[in-house]
Amino acid sequence: MPFRQLHAIVPCWESTMDYDCFLSHNSKDKPAVRELCVRLQEAGLKVWFDENELPFGYNWQPLLEDGIRRSAAGVVVIGPNGTSNWNAEEMELMLRDARRQVRPVIPLLLSGAPSTPDLPGFLLNRTLCNLGDDPDGIAFEKLVRDLLKLRGDTSDPNPVTPPTGNDMSTDYLSQSDADSPNVKNPETVLYSGDRLSLNFQDIEVRAVLQVLGEFTGLNFVASDTVCGSITLRLKNVPWDQALDIVLNSKGLAMRQTGNVIMVAPVTEVAAQERLDLQSRAQIEELAPLCFEFIQIKYRKASDLAALIKSEGANLLSEHGSIIADQLTDTLLVRDTVSKLERIRGLVTRLDIPVRHG
Repeated sequence: MPFRQLHAIVPCWESTMDYDCFLSHNSKDKPAVRELCVRLQEAGLKVWFDENELPFGYNWQPLLEDGIRRSAAGVVVIGPNGTSNWNAEEMELMLRDARRQVRPVIPLLLSGAPSTPDLPGFLLNRTLCNLGDDPDGIAFEKLVRDLLKLRGDTSDPNPVTPPTGNDMSTDYLSQSDADSPNVKNPETVLYSGDRLSLNFQDIEVRAVLQVLGEFTGLNFVASDTVCGSITLRLKNVPWDQALDIVLNSKGLAMRQTGNVIMVAPVTEVAAQERLDLQSRAQIEELAPLCFEFIQIKYRKASDLAALIKSEGANLLSEHGSIIADQLTDTLLVRDTVSKLERIRGLVTRLDIPVRHG
């Protein structure tokens, strides 16, 4: 197999992919996600959105799983309410398919989402699409372009099928070699690790992880269920790209905490992510309430208070409260620290001078 630039590969799935993207979201953010769906459809994309695709009276879980598998990309939409437990179920399916088919999973921030969202581990190393801070629509336009590429509209004279199987050979070209006239230069470089070359025949996956650990100085911890062997011929590629190739080929995923990288099968990592989400939800439920005064400069405090308290925004926790002092245009907010951070971020975005005329 000739060397190829990894991120120049655009699989042509038009015969099996009925949708350009699947929108995974927290149901509490439904109004904002509905607007996003309309924008994507107006841009010419085919979108799987539960409101439009799930018929009444049927078991919706297999239909949802089928929608994920028939979508060329998964979009994890993160709004003011973050992710939900069912969000985690959808992400588990998308991550499993992403590892097997090199299907992109795109984390997407809406307006009102925390500036530093608490993303699941497997999304941390994926390029973020921030529509909450996109006044010129540049991020949205790039999102549409990237999704359209997955249709196979951008011609690739030598399409490469992602490898499958337990013991497979993996050949890829480094990013520096992408200037070759036979290789398409990628628009976005996703990997930044130091480069290395690997040439192994039938080497155990655990041994490859050990080599990467020695090269990077990071600590790799493999689950007991990580097994099998792989044949690699990688020439001058970033180490994080090499790791992704190994994980993709063996149905594995990773979670990084500091300088420790945990490697396990996709299902194990997704299950742990789901437990983490549930634990964070329980911690937030029991978190102490704090008071904060937020001074409003340009908008009416009462208008912002009404927006924050509205059912669609759902920014307050069950025990949270907000009061608007109209004399001083100040908001008095009582809620958990994480909720206060989200409310503060929303106010920062909305409390801006408005041009008239």
